[in-house]
Amino acid sequence: KTVKTIFKIMEQQPFDAKVLTSACGLITNLAYDEKIAAELVEHAGVSYIVRAMREHQNSSHLQRNASAALSNLSACTGFVSQLVCSLGVEQLFAALQNHHNDTDVTQLANGALYSISVYARQSSLHVAAAFCDSIIVRQVLLKNWNECMNVNLLDSLHETPLHAAAKAIVSVYRSNGVNSDEMAQRLDVFQYLIAAGGDIQCKNESSQTALSILRDNIFIDIENDDL
Repeated sequence: KTVKTIFKIMEQQPFDAKVLTSACGLITNLAYDEKIAAELVEHAGVSYIVRAMREHQNSSHLQRNASAALSNLSACTGFVSQLVCSLGVEQLFAALQNHHNDTDVTQLANGALYSISVYARQSSLHVAAAFCDSIIVRQVLLKNWNECMNVNLLDSLHETPLHAAAKAIVSVYRSNGVNSDEMAQRLDVFQYLIAAGGDIQCKNESSQTALSILRDNIFIDIENDDL
């Protein structure tokens, strides 16, 4: 009941920064309890928090509380999917840019990003390509088109989402080999991105294409095993 009440208030008062700041602070504290944290995510709590960040980008107090709330929810099932579908990765980077002189905002926003293994300046589509299934990737891609972005958006390492998908395939391969449900999911994402216009010729700062990442880290191993 408490969880639903918080989100109802946030929905009714979307332009009241003080109310939303308090709500994000309350979510931060409630999320220390794993069961309540799971309930918060289940009721689309991540989307509410990101929406508040987007509406009040100049409020350092709100950005601070919202980043802390996201960090505390990051271990929950469904967190990454909600974050990327609401373009929350972009909002966390916006908080870092707009409040770079605020140590608390910087630490908390970075903490939220690090909790989902985002270490470079990436987009929600990059994160979705690495961690989510093709259904979520499609949803994010559609949102990104609306934001004037595209499937070949470059991150700070000059990598596209297709590079992120390739690296995720390598990671799964090293953990579980080629025959697993997770590998099938990662390959499905890779194929979907190519079908959506992903540039297989684009090179990152190390002159690697997405295909060369797969070739150098997987195909060579398989060939050696066959010798």
